[in-house]
Amino acid sequence: MRLRVIDIETTGTAPPAEIIEFGRVDLHDSTGSWQIDRPMTRLYRPLHGIPPETMAVHHITEHDFNADTPVCTGERLRLAVWAGNPPDVLVAHNCAFEQLFVDVLHTDALPWICTYKVALRLWPDAPKHSNQVLRYWLGLPLDAGLAMPPHRAGPDAMSPRICCSGCWRWPASSRWSIGPASQSCCP
Repeated sequence: MRLRVIDIETTGTAPPAEIIEFGRVDLHDSTGSWQIDRPMTRLYRPLHGIPPETMAVHHITEHDFNADTPVCTGERLRLAVWAGNPPDVLVAHNCAFEQLFVDVLHTDALPWICTYKVALRLWPDAPKHSNQVLRYWLGLPLDAGLAMPPHRAGPDAMSPRICCSGCWRWPASSRWSIGPASQSCCP
C-alpha cells in the first residue's frame, strides 16, 4: 500500500485562489514496515498575485518566482499527484481544504485520509489538533532540515506522514475521514 501525503499552499482559502506550492511525501508498506520517501515540493507562479495576509501565513512572496516558474495548470497538478509510483490513498491534514483545489479530476477518485479527523478520534485530549501542535504534543521526531519552515507545502506534508505512520488504522481511518469531524465536547 502506498499513501501519498499532500499539502498545498495557495493564494486564498478557496478557488479561484491559485495553488502556489505543492508538496508530497510517500509512505509505503513493502516489507511489513512503513518506508518514508523524501518530500517533494514544487513552486507555481500565481497569475493574480498573492495577498499580504496570505503571504503572512506561508511567507511565499512574488520574489520566490521568476519568469521560468510554471503556473499550476490542471495538467501540472495531475502530474504532481501521480508522478512516480502511483498512490493507493491520498492523505492530508484537513483534507477538505486540499480537495477544494485537488479534486476528483486530478485524483481519479482515490480515497482520502484526513489526519485532522483521525487525530480528533485518536487524541481527543490534545490541546489542539493542528499539524504542529500534534507534532510537539506527541513528541514526534522530525528532521529539522525536512520539517522546516512550517506552513510550507513540503515540510507540512512531513507532519501528517508521521501522524499517519503511527496511527494507521484502515478502514477506520477511511471511515472517520468521510464522516464529520468528531468533537469531544459541545461548546
